[in-house]
Amino acid sequence: MTLINLVEQCDSKLTSAQRSYLSTLGVVDNPVKGLLTLEQYLVEHNPQPGDSFVCLVPVGICFSDSKYNRSDRIHFGNIIKHLKRMTGFSYKAAGILSGFLRLNREQIRDLQYGRASSQYTVVVTKGNHRVTKRYAVSNDPRSYVPMEITIHNTEDYDEMITIESLDHTLDAAYRTAQNQEDKFKSSYYAKETDAINLYNYLDQFSIGIAGTNPNAKFGTTSHTYLQSAQKKSESACSKYLKIFTEQNCEKLVGGNATFAATVFLTTFKKAIKSVDELNSCDSIAGFIQYIYHDRSNYTNGFLPDMTQSKLTEGNAKFKGPEVNVARLISLYNEYCEMVLKATLNGNNDNAIGYSSDTFLKYMKSADADIRARFVQVSKDKVS
Repeated sequence: MTLINLVEQCDSKLTSAQRSYLSTLGVVDNPVKGLLTLEQYLVEHNPQPGDSFVCLVPVGICFSDSKYNRSDRIHFGNIIKHLKRMTGFSYKAAGILSGFLRLNREQIRDLQYGRASSQYTVVVTKGNHRVTKRYAVSNDPRSYVPMEITIHNTEDYDEMITIESLDHTLDAAYRTAQNQEDKFKSSYYAKETDAINLYNYLDQFSIGIAGTNPNAKFGTTSHTYLQSAQKKSESACSKYLKIFTEQNCEKLVGGNATFAATVFLTTFKKAIKSVDELNSCDSIAGFIQYIYHDRSNYTNGFLPDMTQSKLTEGNAKFKGPEVNVARLISLYNEYCEMVLKATLNGNNDNAIGYSSDTFLKYMKSADADIRARFVQVSKDKVS
């Protein structure tokens, strides 16, 4: 038998401490008014096999069939995180679930005569996690969830599997998943702290996400990478974004490019500071102006101006920022030599030395498969 009782599974997966904590959260709102319980509906309305209706189903009789459903892969970490974020279980957020009532011959006969039976089996096709959440905040198998129930008109197991799996598969296949912008927009208007904080942070650079900031002059290709860059080093990320937007480099601020620039500024801040002090300048402001606006003119078209797309080329192949950082190293050394004609510390040939401790340490931190690529890219001209 491939049926898994969702309540029993929850009891076996959560620790006693987790169960105790979740039970303190409780329920934050009420289910839709006017719904009958499953047993009440069966008695009062006498539905027959093949009928569908909406009612309140006790979580204790909710099962999932692992033959077609991911019953044994419920993400309990996410369940805890989501319940904590919502400060409890929300009927409003959960909506109406979907399930099938499997009946044996005796129960079908009882149904025909308007009698309720005991020990019903409801197989959930949409809402395993939500059933588990409802139970987790109560530890009571008699807790209810609103569900659209369809009564099977067959006792044949294979036929039931076909019908249920079709309902489950169609829901998964035709549901349009939210993209990152959709998720941010929802979070922002729900006034979630992380979304509000990111909105306010990017607003100072006139960067907006998903149309939430109508006054923004710039958009972004990936706000999640901008958020990662901010967490990596807010000062370095802010410096880059300030210069990038003030110089109007591109209208869409690239997440990958910003993250790479933040890593570059953070990792090689000592070498950059040395260049700034020895040459009485802000080399990064001049550097960004050069690579995005002046490179082609300065080299008579021999070297092209950079774009964020070019800077992060191959991101699908090379995971992580190392290759992108390597291009920035090459470009920064090029700028310091050709444009700034920088005075360098000691006998260094490059602003960022290829044998410096910082360079070697960062190179060794990269994935072994791309270390050689990293060194080569950092020395080659970016074209």
